[in-house]
Amino acid sequence: MHDNDDGESFARHPITISEMRARKSGDAIDWTPRDVLLWLLRNLDSGEIEPPRQLIVVMEHANGGVGYAAATKDTLSRLGIMDIAKHAMLESPPA
Repeated sequence: MHDNDDGESFARHPITISEMRARKSGDAIDWTPRDVLLWLLRNLDSGEIEPPRQLIVVMEHANGGVGYAAATKDTLSRLGIMDIAKHAMLESPPA
């Protein structure tokens, strides 16, 4: 189990109803953005998945704007990860 720097862990955070629905359907439309983040934190903190070397989160805001948060090495890495993500989205359902 991985502990965050502040000592708080999401390893035992319960699975949400939206996550259960999304896992059953295999459709990204059934996830809420919050549930995706909770899934990621729970699986990282429990050791279910290895910590990513780099991470990009893309957000579409209610006002139509788009933003992102990134933990990457450099601009070229960000672009490469986005291409890999686009390919993965076209080829397979979400986690």
